Amino acid sequence: MPTIKSRGLWASLCIIALFILSIYFFVEAKKSNLEKDLQAYLVNEKQYEASEIFEIKAYFGKVPQIGAYVLFKDEPGVYYTYTDRGVGQWIQIGPSDADIRRGIQYKHLDEGRK
Repeated sequence: MPTIKSRGLWASLCIIALFILSIYFFVEAKKSNLEKDLQAYLVNEKQYEASEIFEIKAYFGKVPQIGAYVLFKDEPGVYYTYTDRGVGQWIQIGPSDADIRRGIQYKHLDEGRK
């Protein structure tokens, strides 16, 4: 027969599990929204065709805190990094400025970075 302690422990574990799952699903939903927002930005503002974009993968990190990698079909292996600064204002921050100064040619650099 279950004791009151074991029922309390079981309830506590269920609450903790639900809390962890809710955080996971919140983060995944946020990343999915970021990916959709960035695709809309690239298509509507930067005039890319959706078919030109191979993959958009959002992430949470330290600097920038929120960002996304974009891989274009015509430039495999080159990831462009974008961040929305947490306010919905997308800017391209990668490839690195050091690579650009070394003369590495990229097809999809934003105008201000060339």
